Amino acid sequence: MQNLLNRCNDIYGQSECCHNDPERTCYCIDCLQQGFYGNQDMYSCLKKLCSYTMNYGPCYASEIYNFLQTDRLLENNYLNQEVKILSLGCGFCPDWFGFDKYIRNNTLPVMFEYEGRDIEPLWGHLRVGVHNANIVCESVLNGFTLAEFDIIIINKLFSTLKANNMHNQFLDILTTEIQTSMKIGAHLIFNDANHIDKGRDVFDNAVSQYFDIKRKYKFNLDNAYGWSYRNIDLTNNVFEYPEG
Repeated sequence: MQNLLNRCNDIYGQSECCHNDPERTCYCIDCLQQGFYGNQDMYSCLKKLCSYTMNYGPCYASEIYNFLQTDRLLENNYLNQEVKILSLGCGFCPDWFGFDKYIRNNTLPVMFEYEGRDIEPLWGHLRVGVHNANIVCESVLNGFTLAEFDIIIINKLFSTLKANNMHNQFLDILTTEIQTSMKIGAHLIFNDANHIDKGRDVFDNAVSQYFDIKRKYKFNLDNAYGWSYRNIDLTNNVFEYPEG
């Protein structure tokens, strides 16, 4: 993670803002917030991607780590196995960092292969430290298969698709693949903004019917939305930041 953050810091300092507006001083945080609070959420600016990763990367990877710590998914299902993970909309691969650190910290006898799919080629400039991974630069809306994967992760993708009115197309593809290609016993992890307008319930209503066992969690912060969801009380960042 430190190599990733240092890489982003170097690129950020050398990158021009994509607005091409000499009157505007942009540190990218305002763009990121505009995307979250209703505008179309686009990731086609390298400087913005660096800002996104430096500000939220350790947090998002820690969410995966703290989920694994609470749910015990690996201990209960995948010890002494090689696990195939598919990440849809992988970005800089925060889920890879979460799984990797969790397995190493707990000395679990688990190996994993990782495949990520993301439409934005600029993420490729940032991914450092990610190994044993295959990254496919292609839109999830072009179709995908869930065959052969043990764990499928949809991490911070659905809210972006919903902001761009592409979520229903994605759900059509996903639900078809769940019914036709997903392995019996495989796990689907959905992690996104816990907000009533960001698509969590839309996703849940479309997908839950295909699963006999569902475990729903929320991070126990600020009266988090979802009274029936189990709290994840671990909200710490588990990654170290580079100096400065």
